[in-house]
Amino acid sequence: MKSTLLMKTLAFTFMCTIYIFSLSQVSASPLNGSAVNTALSKQHSLLAIQSQWLLALESNEGQEKRFYELQAVARKMFKLSIKHPKDVQLKAWSGVMLGSFSGASIKGRGEHVAIFAKRMLESAQDKQLDILDTSYLVNGMSARNALQKALAYNPSGVDINQYYGAFLPESQGKMLAINKGFNTDKSTQEVTHAIN
Repeated sequence: MKSTLLMKTLAFTFMCTIYIFSLSQVSASPLNGSAVNTALSKQHSLLAIQSQWLLALESNEGQEKRFYELQAVARKMFKLSIKHPKDVQLKAWSGVMLGSFSGASIKGRGEHVAIFAKRMLESAQDKQLDILDTSYLVNGMSARNALQKALAYNPSGVDINQYYGAFLPESQGKMLAINKGFNTDKSTQEVTHAIN
């Protein structure tokens, strides 16, 4: 009888040990670590894209080269924001970078990208009103100031006040005007096609 009780106690102890060990393995498993890794990877990607964007924006190359550099950066940022649709910071930066690309486009061709950039900025502000003032580049520049800087280069002639006036300080431009005859229901595919 003692040996049966001893065997049951040992079996129970062994099962408890296995259970506790398996719980510790689950809590330390890559499943939880993958969420952290994804967040770190996303942040690393954002920082890399922001650095590339600053280089493209400050480039002294000709208009065509700058256009292609901004196009490549805007494409990467847009894809990253689509991959993480609930991330407000990515939406804001996607709007800023698409805004710079809309200004760098061929004259008269940046309006459809500007519309989508505006939508991205509006969507980000709907989710977090102060996102343009609380999201920063590595150099300390806020997203709102980065948008101002991005819009300073505008060979395509995009009407900055019409698309981005609401996001700029009042001294920088008038409030947003009504869109004139542009289809504002662009799909993600249409914008991806425009960027490409």
